[in-house]
Amino acid sequence: MCGDSSFTGLRVQGNKIVDPNGARFIIKGVNAEVYRDYKGGCGYITDDLFVNNNHNLNRMTAKMKALGINAVRLNYTDTFLNQSSQNLTNFENAMLTLASNGIYVMPSDHAQSGLNLADRARSYPTFKKIIQYAQQNGIERYLIMNPFNEPGPISWSAWVTANQDILKALRNADPASGYAGYAGLVMLDTPKWSSTNSAAHFQAITDFDAALLGGTANVGFDNHWYPNTPINYNPSVSSSYVKSALDVERTYPIAIGELGQQNPGSSKTDPQYVKDVLSLIVNTGIPEGHNGVFAWIWSWCDINSMATSESNYADLNSYGQIYVDYYWSKIP
Repeated sequence: MCGDSSFTGLRVQGNKIVDPNGARFIIKGVNAEVYRDYKGGCGYITDDLFVNNNHNLNRMTAKMKALGINAVRLNYTDTFLNQSSQNLTNFENAMLTLASNGIYVMPSDHAQSGLNLADRARSYPTFKKIIQYAQQNGIERYLIMNPFNEPGPISWSAWVTANQDILKALRNADPASGYAGYAGLVMLDTPKWSSTNSAAHFQAITDFDAALLGGTANVGFDNHWYPNTPINYNPSVSSSYVKSALDVERTYPIAIGELGQQNPGSSKTDPQYVKDVLSLIVNTGIPEGHNGVFAWIWSWCDINSMATSESNYADLNSYGQIYVDYYWSKIP
């Protein structure tokens, strides 16, 4: 029932992520969009990645590698990704290009953002396609699965039930079930825009995954941090929210899947917030066991874009440079 016991990708060890050799792996990551948005919105940026024999994809990958980035969260929406076979082929090619350059890939389906995960099963066939592509092309060791972005509103108990079902869909290797047979690292976004933590519910997930994998879980948890959130899920860096996050991370594997300078819907941009969070992670979080940060976001059409223009995949603006100066250059 469980995945391949010979799997040699990233794994959880206590509250930390380690590489196949058992050395600690700290995420120096960034988000990139690959078929998340609808055409006519920011979708054209996705399209630009694959023009001229993947020219922009190759430029982006080379820049990321030069900066020491070791993981990319690839954001998609199931419907858009499966709109055509070419979309899925392009997504798979992005995975292969990054992995071939030694960069870990974390696909993340945004179809359930802000929802209660009741419709989760419609995305399972795509999970299977992604995993099987990685297995068949020798890049499974570079794969991290982040099944769904920012679930909620959803209760903790319902979140546990839904994610147990998701883990079964990823781990079960029974061909008759249509499930994937994946033993690699799974990072689960927590409820309420991925801004909350609960040790008791993390333990329930950990125990469940351990049973699926024959005794040792390979699951971690993903928070998203933004300033000036209108619904106040993410208070300032100096608040008790940070203390509670650090307390939980001493026991459970936690990473930041998104860190941005402005929460969508807010009129205030706060680059100092990003600097403060990154300094907190480098100086306090990582020594305590925090597993690192995915910056939000490489090239996009809002104030959180790290590129000098929406169609530029190789040059960073002043916001992007923050991650170079305060984070990527600080982590060996």
